[in-house]
Amino acid sequence: MTNSRPILRPNRPQQPNNPQGEGRNQGNQPNNRQQQGGGGRHDGGNRPPSCWLDHPLHPNGEPKHDPTASFVEYLRWMRQPQDKKLDPLTQLQIMQIAEEKASYQKRLEVLSARTKRLAGNGNWFEVTCPWRIRVGGTKGPESMLLPTFDALGMPYIPSSTLRGIARTYAIRHFMEPKDMDWKASDRHVEQWFGHLEGKGDNRSGKIIFFDAYPTPSKNGGLAMDMANSIWRWEGDTLGGYSPNPNAFFSLKDVSFLIGLRPVKPEYKSEVEQVRNWLIAGLAQGAGSQINSGYGFAREKESTSLPTGFFELGFEVYGQLVHSVKKLKSDEPLRNGKPNYDPKPSNGDELRSVAIKNMMRYWFRVFALGVLPSDAVKTTEKRIFGGIDPKTRGCLSVYVFEDMSRYQPAPELNRDGKNKPHGEQKGKMILVRSTEPAPPEIKDQSSFETNLKVLAKELVWLSFHLGGVGQGARRPLYSRNNRRNGKPPWWRGSTLVPTYSNSFKKPQDFAKEFREHLKSFYAALDNVGLAPRSPLRDLGQPSDSIWTEAADAHCQIWLVPVSSVASSKPNPTDRPPKPGQSPAKRIIGGEKSQSLRVLHDLVHPLLDEYQAKKNSQDRKEEVEAYQALTKAKNLCGHTEKDKPWGSQGEERGAIPSPIWIADHGNYQVVTMFGATQNPRREFVEALQEGATKIFPLTP
Repeated sequence: MTNSRPILRPNRPQQPNNPQGEGRNQGNQPNNRQQQGGGGRHDGGNRPPSCWLDHPLHPNGEPKHDPTASFVEYLRWMRQPQDKKLDPLTQLQIMQIAEEKASYQKRLEVLSARTKRLAGNGNWFEVTCPWRIRVGGTKGPESMLLPTFDALGMPYIPSSTLRGIARTYAIRHFMEPKDMDWKASDRHVEQWFGHLEGKGDNRSGKIIFFDAYPTPSKNGGLAMDMANSIWRWEGDTLGGYSPNPNAFFSLKDVSFLIGLRPVKPEYKSEVEQVRNWLIAGLAQGAGSQINSGYGFAREKESTSLPTGFFELGFEVYGQLVHSVKKLKSDEPLRNGKPNYDPKPSNGDELRSVAIKNMMRYWFRVFALGVLPSDAVKTTEKRIFGGIDPKTRGCLSVYVFEDMSRYQPAPELNRDGKNKPHGEQKGKMILVRSTEPAPPEIKDQSSFETNLKVLAKELVWLSFHLGGVGQGARRPLYSRNNRRNGKPPWWRGSTLVPTYSNSFKKPQDFAKEFREHLKSFYAALDNVGLAPRSPLRDLGQPSDSIWTEAADAHCQIWLVPVSSVASSKPNPTDRPPKPGQSPAKRIIGGEKSQSLRVLHDLVHPLLDEYQAKKNSQDRKEEVEAYQALTKAKNLCGHTEKDKPWGSQGEERGAIPSPIWIADHGNYQVVTMFGATQNPRREFVEALQEGATKIFPLTP
């Protein structure tokens, strides 16, 4: 669109029209493009006409919406001419209305009744997805990811997908005990599923699969979702830091009605067998993004979780994991800017993909310190998956949230002041995916063992070096008592694992960190694609340039807390008894000692920047941006600067080169490019008694 304003602008009076046709037509008569529909545009208004959104036939400008409109019908109003790009806010509004105002209950009742009639008594059952599922992965307007919809716009799982899930599980089922290869097992299961080279019913198959629709509900489980791509590989090097949140649709907390029917009555036992394979296959995930927690389904009454090789309970305190921001439906724009709804809601999600990406980040940090970049890139995709080349990855991460301990983060306005911080509780399960080991691996057994060791050690390192979600590089602290404070009222993230026999609380952190990191390196030797080298030097950092890698210029420090601070109770000192929930972590809101030292260095610089940036004095303006650059090189920032002089390249938002994790009696501080000021100044400012635990000493 030629302007950046979203479609919805309630209570806006209609503008007079130009009789010569240079704008809208006179009166309330639609022009030819409006009569044709299909995404036409006003000549002068630059707004797609719509029978739901702010249509010119509505003199008061209020949105019109037909609750029976399926999402497919909304898609036409997202279509734009090829030389134009849809305003992201417009797209967000259309998606939000499609989710919140849908009324699919009656249509889904018809579809459920149809499936039951076609399948017959005893041949249908329900499965439930405890979190999200996205089958299809179709690209819609503006390359937005969409789940699969039928011809009338109802979300569903196609029968071909269900058949493929059951058949794939059956093939793998016979491969293992009977030592068959894929081709032989594929022919073996033709007696249930059919095969092009089979004969009789072994050619067409003995089971009829029906499309699976959501059980009747208001919107069929259709829910806005979000992906945030921050780091990208550009060739064999990492590209710049660029948060890029994209909204898309998936189905959330949804149940499906599945129907299977024998081709002939005598194939009833075959139906039962295929049903068991289908249920087992759905438990391994259906659709896309399976390794990031999507698609797990189980029988309706079941409480089972995926079977993995490692489980860990944990809690997150703070700003919580990123989720979709929603606009105020009654006033989506204010002063020309998006007006997001500040109210807390259960829209916050403890997302599996957030935990997986946290592990992926720390894998990259430590692997880059000992492996060439091209080997890190390939090994990372081998473990976590990738798009180019497309690979699923060997590791699946599932996270299930315990809503009994959910507490939303406070509102991002004055109403949120003095309210408690957000809190989420969940369980993480690591699963070896069905992706086969790479064919070039000679010792498959060693690869499988070391993959699991590497994943467990990565969890230990990730949970002790930082947080997750918003503010992950800082421990949680309160801004409620600040003079002239502003939201968010709580900043940072504190991640607390549930310590048990399988994940023990460190008694001597320096020693145990060394042991876990060495174990990670040893496992990497058997999983990576290149021999591990001694700690690499990825290039001398400067004040404004560093690499987010645990190389020769990275330092990790263990900072003990003063006796006053360490007297605070730490409920996580003792593991809970069997069946007992861990005690809730007490977060007082004061800054950790390391964070206070960091802010004492940064805040005077930011104050100078704010005081001088609009000065008419050229010298003061230069001093302002020099202060911003120094603060940015120490703590990161979102505002633009020119660290290489007025003629140099402009630098956008960058993350902080410093991570601080607070564990009650001590803090762990990770610094990239620590050998160069201003980061080195921070090292020198840390209290006496801090211990450097990385680089590892011989």
